[in-house]
Amino acid sequence: MLKSLYKNNISKSISTILFFLFLMSTALLAETNSRTIIISGQIINYEYGNPVEDHEVYIKDIEDDSERYLKVLLTDFEGYYYDTITTNKDNGSYEISTIDYQGNTIDTIVHYRFLNYSAFDVIIANFRIYMPFSNQKLQARFKYSQKQGNDRFKFTFLDLTKHDNIVSWNWDFGDGEKSNSQNPTHVYSEYGTYKVSFTVTTKTNTKIESNTITRLIYISDRSYYHMGGHAFTEYFPVDCGLAYLYYIDSSQNYTPVDTVKIDTLGFYLFYQIPEGNYVVKVQPSRDSEYYGKSLPTYYGNELFWTDAAIIQFSSTCWEYDIHMQCGQEMLSGNGIVNGNIIFSNPSMPTEDFSTNNVDVYLFDEDGNILTSHYSNTEGFFDFSNITTGTYRLYPEVTGMETESQIVVLSEENPNAINLELIVGHAGPDFIFDKNEKNNFISNIFPNPASSVINIEFETESNNILIIEVYNLPGKLILSETSGIARNNKTIDVSTFKSGTYILNVRSESLHGRKLFVVNN
Repeated sequence: MLKSLYKNNISKSISTILFFLFLMSTALLAETNSRTIIISGQIINYEYGNPVEDHEVYIKDIEDDSERYLKVLLTDFEGYYYDTITTNKDNGSYEISTIDYQGNTIDTIVHYRFLNYSAFDVIIANFRIYMPFSNQKLQARFKYSQKQGNDRFKFTFLDLTKHDNIVSWNWDFGDGEKSNSQNPTHVYSEYGTYKVSFTVTTKTNTKIESNTITRLIYISDRSYYHMGGHAFTEYFPVDCGLAYLYYIDSSQNYTPVDTVKIDTLGFYLFYQIPEGNYVVKVQPSRDSEYYGKSLPTYYGNELFWTDAAIIQFSSTCWEYDIHMQCGQEMLSGNGIVNGNIIFSNPSMPTEDFSTNNVDVYLFDEDGNILTSHYSNTEGFFDFSNITTGTYRLYPEVTGMETESQIVVLSEENPNAINLELIVGHAGPDFIFDKNEKNNFISNIFPNPASSVINIEFETESNNILIIEVYNLPGKLILSETSGIARNNKTIDVSTFKSGTYILNVRSESLHGRKLFVVNN
């Protein structure tokens, strides 16, 4: 009696646990800042189709280099194992394995991923293993197939029972619907976990026998697939690097989803990705021989996110290959350009946009990309041993529109250090007005400057001039009104922080604006 009660409780518990956790409010789970993974599956005899009871199942975290198991579970009388795992990770992988009677290991790798709309995931891993068994005369068996895409709620069930005298088939699909067809098709109305029971009945002469087997079906709230591809540098796979995945929502916002290492064969993999629109970017690592030579490149072999090919992702694909573009050759010298990445919007969520690993492109004055370096964990970037000249710095952050910054290195001052490189929209609209036909500022020197800048004008004027200096985020740093009788003006910038500034000079009839760099 106790054994019968135990089996009934076990039979009920698997459905109760799975359904309760699955239907639990995502918001409630999110409050704990942890995520719940529901793991379940069934072990059946490969040859006879019967459930394997009291059999060990091992769960190992792929990222754990030790030999220890995260979980060791036992199957119940229906061959099921089940457990819940709480984690703070956004994604990961488990190896689930078992052993047959000959000591052979049967295993599978499963993946989980939590996006911001979900705080739980369900993993089902079934096994068919060889086990010694005195076969019953009647053993119900079936398999099922699931449609993909918009039809993923549709399942086809196929009877595999081996018996010549079957008189009836009875299906319970776990959602209240039933069928007496041998090979039915069933459409579920909503996502969830369902326990499907299949009963076959035989009649041999006057003897009637029945046998039942159950299987678990899980329908997620959306379809998940895997994606990947090769990252090439010219004709060869990159030796080491990173791949980034961004999701594009209906409002055209770009959200970082995952960052993975490119393996030694140049291959990148993203597991358990929901349907949707994405862009992928790859770049060589700092310790790669291609760092600074091969530029960060998006799928479609484009250098900028605005030109990237959008992946309309709806099925597993491993052929999203990317060929990284190369920069122009540049002369070496004793010049240095360095500084820090700063976001123009201080309220920007740091979990979405980090100053770490921001791609900083270095252009020459003709607009050619020379090289790319990445900022470190503090947002610091550095270009050393470059020749003097006029350059543009451009921080490429996926999903954000940004302006480039001009840097001038001269023989007198070959270094522009501790700059503030702005990411995002910067400053008032007039700063980026390219119409210079009325500009009466002929020159600013020295540029870069450390103490003062000298402003030369095209024409002499006795008009009252309003002189303004803005930083790139658009904050007014200096404003003064002055009447001039000569064609030049000096401004003290000794108290300015290192960075790029906009000089705006205007009067009743004249105006001018130019960029200058302060290096303090």
